[in-house]
Amino acid sequence: MPRILPRVVALSPGGMTDPCLSIAASRAGALGVLDWGFGIDVERAIESAQRVGQFLVDRPFGVRVPPDMVAEAWLSRLPPHCRVVWVTEGTGADIAQLVDVIQGSGRLMVAEATSRESAWSSAAAGCDALVLSGQEAAGFGGEEPSFILLQAVLARSVPPVWVRGGIGLHVASACLAMGAEGVVAEGALLLARESPLSEEVRERIERWDGSETVVLGRGTSAQVRVYAAPGAPVLERLKQAEAGDRESWREAVRANVGWQAGQAWPVGPDASWAGTLARRYVTVGGIVQALEQAALDGVELAQSHRPLGEHSPLAHAHSTRFPIVQGPMTRVSDTAAFADAVAEGGGLPFLALALMRRPEVRTLLEETKTRLGERTWGVGLLGFVPPELRREQIEEILAVRPPFALIAGGRPDQALALEKAGIATYLHVPSPGLLRQYLNDGARRFVLEGRECGGHVGPRSSFVLWEQAAEVIGQALDAGLSGEQVHLLFAGGIHDARSAAGVAALAAPLAARGVKTG
Repeated sequence: MPRILPRVVALSPGGMTDPCLSIAASRAGALGVLDWGFGIDVERAIESAQRVGQFLVDRPFGVRVPPDMVAEAWLSRLPPHCRVVWVTEGTGADIAQLVDVIQGSGRLMVAEATSRESAWSSAAAGCDALVLSGQEAAGFGGEEPSFILLQAVLARSVPPVWVRGGIGLHVASACLAMGAEGVVAEGALLLARESPLSEEVRERIERWDGSETVVLGRGTSAQVRVYAAPGAPVLERLKQAEAGDRESWREAVRANVGWQAGQAWPVGPDASWAGTLARRYVTVGGIVQALEQAALDGVELAQSHRPLGEHSPLAHAHSTRFPIVQGPMTRVSDTAAFADAVAEGGGLPFLALALMRRPEVRTLLEETKTRLGERTWGVGLLGFVPPELRREQIEEILAVRPPFALIAGGRPDQALALEKAGIATYLHVPSPGLLRQYLNDGARRFVLEGRECGGHVGPRSSFVLWEQAAEVIGQALDAGLSGEQVHLLFAGGIHDARSAAGVAALAAPLAARGVKTG
């Protein structure tokens, strides 16, 4: 079946009428979409759409609108090249009626969904395609991160799906491998040459690391991700509106979220790699074409290199059948029997030492070593326990010398001390800055644990952290680091063939350069 939309959909900054970004995207083979998802004056909207139509004689484009903006009279005034009407999720909206009106105008009806339930409802109503807006999406997004939302929605039969939220070069390939038809680029385009943002705004976004945006309105069924300087009056206004009813909250968002002075910007963490992409590819066209090519390359490399396959390079390094590691879990993976079961299944087990004192640690380590024999296993440590407790645990570990260790909340010096004793040691890394620092300090084994994990997690979702980490590792390889030295574990939300396929595609470009991934 032919793809009803291009693989890459490019969304303009929310609420702006400047058409340059949408025009450039459609000319480059993507679908440029004017974003009026927070609402806009109808006459301004028509004028902006007509300007786009003048420049795109033979290229389609689209508009993103709230449900209450959809009407036959309005649709009839849109240029013929406006082939797609993307409708945001709205309380009480009659999706079937919207489908009839939009399809009746000869256009494709794309329904946005921020939850699995709304996606399935829109699919049942007959929409042509779905856009899944995860927790990372700018403006209105879901409770669930994009990685989890995509998996859940695709568990049922639905129309073609595009993913919005946390999209970068590596994540785009993960989405395709998991079954999405394409991705939505928005924050990643904000610093391209055609972006309408002011120089002052550009300079601020250029410095971001992905932790700057916040989610407001949790529990309102219309949570929104924005950026505003800490202490800004607009944040206080929005926080006060959270306590009101659903409609007053949406009105507060319409009034206070946008790119005008004094508003909170509708932007997600994907803006943190906009600077890198703009320096590398310069234009909107360059970026969207790079996204599409990277998405296809990741899937192809995953098929040829099989980075998560049986007896992969990481599995070989672990002396296991599969490149699968069981994370330490307090009160779960703290028995020799549990470690035995994981090892028997072909994975690398880790005991969770947590706050165990010396006698418990000694008994557990000796029992596990005896029970597992020649099979490999490891110990999981907390890097932030009291010094006396850490000393007790380390002394017992050095006495037994398990092949592997993993330190949550640890430091490179802690890992290197165990490495010198012949114990290969992994470190949790929750941010790109720490990954860069740890690489500089000599660490080479990392666990990239997104917010979808249990226990101790960082502030970034899996997609955002993995995208940023892949870029940091790639830069280190470009600078001369040997890929064979790097061992990289992806963690959080990975549990079946679909989720593993996404990780395989995301990791494949690194695996092709020698990085051992699992």
